[in-house]
Amino acid sequence: MNPLALNVELPQRMRTQPQIAIGLLPIGMMFLSFAPLFFLALSLSSIHGIPEDAPVKDQANGMLWIVLLLFAMVILTITGYLLGWVLNAIVLRVFFKWPQQKISRVLLYSEVPPSWLKETITTTGAASSSETPSAWAVTRQMGKSSFILKRGVLAFGAPMYLIMAVLPAVNGRAEATAFYFLWQACLWGAAGTLFGFMNWHFSERSFLKEHGKKKP
Repeated sequence: MNPLALNVELPQRMRTQPQIAIGLLPIGMMFLSFAPLFFLALSLSSIHGIPEDAPVKDQANGMLWIVLLLFAMVILTITGYLLGWVLNAIVLRVFFKWPQQKISRVLLYSEVPPSWLKETITTTGAASSSETPSAWAVTRQMGKSSFILKRGVLAFGAPMYLIMAVLPAVNGRAEATAFYFLWQACLWGAAGTLFGFMNWHFSERSFLKEHGKKKP
């Protein structure tokens, strides 16, 4: 199994239109999932006796409030992203009348229709989009640690840190303290590491299965 939701190589070989179409709902739901955080923050403040306008860090249960809220943020982000792929499956089934087996092959095994792929020039000079060489054989040579750092922490965790931590502080929606930035950095660094690890795991397993190699 090589879920399209965790595939970092295939989208680079896809045409722009299907790439945007298939990614719109997951990305949109990921950001919409932060809406409940406002109400969750108010509920946690009420439960732990934190006044609405008081600095959280100065409260007795301030640390616990921050940890719970950051943990909920990660869970909601992942949940929203995965829910977007569930909605993709529903759209393909209901509106495009795809059979269940085809949806499973595309979303769970990354076997996208040839028309979704960019055209490449074959050795005979003809344009072809049905089969393109896998880039994973080259990408995997960077090693697991380097891949997780580049594709997980830097490509996913860092942008999310800027959007979810730095921008709220700049706009005045969050208190810009050293503790705040440290916790956010740890949070999105861990989220990026997990994202990179999952991408490596599924891509590597699919590659080894396809080429009949045993994991060293």
